[in-house]
Amino acid sequence: MIRKGSARLSPRALKQVHGNLVVSGITSRGLQPVRDLLLSCTVSFHGGMDYARRLFDGIPPPGPDFFMHNAMLRGYAHAGASHAAFAVYSRMETVDLRPDGFTFCYLLRACCAGIGVPACSSAGWQVHAVVVKLGFLEDAFVRNALINMHAKCGDLGVAGMLLGEASERDIVAWSAVIAGHACRGNLDMARQMFDQCRHKDIVCSNVMLGAYAKHGEMEKARDLAV
Repeated sequence: MIRKGSARLSPRALKQVHGNLVVSGITSRGLQPVRDLLLSCTVSFHGGMDYARRLFDGIPPPGPDFFMHNAMLRGYAHAGASHAAFAVYSRMETVDLRPDGFTFCYLLRACCAGIGVPACSSAGWQVHAVVVKLGFLEDAFVRNALINMHAKCGDLGVAGMLLGEASERDIVAWSAVIAGHACRGNLDMARQMFDQCRHKDIVCSNVMLGAYAKHGEMEKARDLAV
């Protein structure tokens, strides 16, 4: 029932499923139903993270597993609850659960959510250090998340260095750095990088067009669109 369109379940439906699990013994059929329910809570409705946290904290010993921690990180990252995301990660460390690439992607997204640039940069550098230490820098998704985080936090030199280590076909990475320069009004640098990108797609083009439009450079936007 949970897996058939979990993102469409209402708060009432989720609570009914939870109630049935409690009545039948929340772990009597293994942890998979609890995993599915927790994931549903983190993606289904506004305010679902409060309910997800109550479910997460109420899981009997040995407690939430690795998947459940990642589900909470994902939910908090998308909700912009950066401090809560880092609290969950600290718990992972406490119970000796080794992170994976998704863990760091969620944490890096959380770095850009709900906190100012100095705090974003500080938290992001801490995650960056752990990524390097644990050998996840070769993971393309993690590297792109790092590029995006550094670009949004204003560390464009670092973002550019990481971009140099990425594939030239990695449009996500290029778009993140272009957007980082554009957000700070560096339109000439953004355009220079846009022109250097050999494998532009519609997303990359829209980043540059949006930058011109935001700064009132409508003539340049029209020239680019032609």
